[in-house]
This record gives sequence, C-alpha cells and structure tokens, in this order.
Amino acid sequence: MSFIGNFGFKFEGVNYRDGKIKAPIVTDNSVAYIEVNVKEKFDCETHTIINQVEAQRGKKLTETQADYLVTETQAIINSI
Repeated sequence: MSFIGNFGFKFEGVNYRDGKIKAPIVTDNSVAYIEVNVKEKFDCETHTIINQVEAQRGKKLTETQADYLVTETQAIINSI
C-alpha cells in the first residue's frame, strides 16, 4: 500500500508513460491498464432517485406510481 500513497497530481519517483489519450500509465507494480474516453456523462443523482423508487415499489408506492416516477426521471435524464 505504500506504493499507492505516492499518487496525487504528481508522479514523482514513479515510472510511468503517457498513454494514447495522454493519461499517465504507471509502469511500476502494474500488470494491466485500460484507457477510456468519456463518451457521455450524466448526473448520478437521478439514478439514485430511480433506485429509491424501485426500493419502494409495492411498499410505499403502487406499481403505477413507481412506473410514473421512473418514466419521468428517465425523461429528464434523456433531455439533458
């Protein structure tokens, strides 16, 4: 774990190289890496709403109420 403690915004004293997307790839103590580009981003808070609705489906919410809330939340996500 002491090796991980070296990281922050600087990679001093750690061997690394720049990847294709210019993100640092640590070459010490690593067996694999993955590079990704962000294709799409969204606010996860809306998914928290959906999860809470699903948790209350059939308990504090009827099926109709839960369906409505999930549909409307998904519409908000899609419009962003």
